Amino acid sequence: MASDLLNVGTQSVLTAQRQLNTTGHNISNVNTEGYSRQSVIQGTNDPRMFGGSTYGMGVHVENVRRSWDQFAVNELNLSSTSNANKTDTQDNLDMLSSMLSSVAS
Repeated sequence: MASDLLNVGTQSVLTAQRQLNTTGHNISNVNTEGYSRQSVIQGTNDPRMFGGSTYGMGVHVENVRRSWDQFAVNELNLSSTSNANKTDTQDNLDMLSSMLSSVAS
């Protein structure tokens, strides 16, 4: 039981350290172009049974998730697609105009 307490304490400190590292990483990159904020996702460790009682075994880092704006990405993709379509249409119209002017001559 005592070693379990030490393990819970160690795991908790390591999890908190990972969160602080991620926060520091976010702060250092606040002005970096294209950087996305990250957040730590915690999960609970499986509990242990001891003397008929259940005891929690602390937390661990499950994942570090990147936060981003889905709306902004969708708008950028839509705008890029629209621009590409307009460019293709303009190229086709220029080609048609060139063909019609050569036929008329």
